[in-house]
Amino acid sequence: MMAFFTRRHKIDQHPYHWSSLTLSRRAALPSCPGIYAALKGRQILYIGKSTNLRDRWLGRSHHRYEQLRRQGRCRLHWVVLSREAIDAKERELIHKWQPTLNNTPVPTYSLWKTLRQWRFQILVAVGLLPVILFSDVVLDLAQQLYEFGLNELRP
Repeated sequence: MMAFFTRRHKIDQHPYHWSSLTLSRRAALPSCPGIYAALKGRQILYIGKSTNLRDRWLGRSHHRYEQLRRQGRCRLHWVVLSREAIDAKERELIHKWQPTLNNTPVPTYSLWKTLRQWRFQILVAVGLLPVILFSDVVLDLAQQLYEFGLNELRP
């Protein structure tokens, strides 16, 4: 008896097996509709769809770009699909793979917000900066003040 093996379509495989490139080379994505996945190693971080993959990721317009960039070593994997098929397939893949960033709030990254979060550490560092830079001078001054105080307190 002869067995027939059918090759699974690429879209049904783990996104690691799809075409891919690094996040920094996203401008080389094809200009066609498809499903994309952001992976770090083999971990699926995000799955999305687009009618034009290159335009979706061009510049920094993608809402997850900064978050993925900060993850480090992320790759974009994609497979080309017809416009009619991408909506249903995206939902199916998200349900199947449960990416960690899908359906989570998108963080905002702001220099001022970061500075506010680190204000205590910044104030301590800035406050200690003169002590670090002028430690000999500060120690001499502290010793002179101490000695002055001792002399003033004596009857």
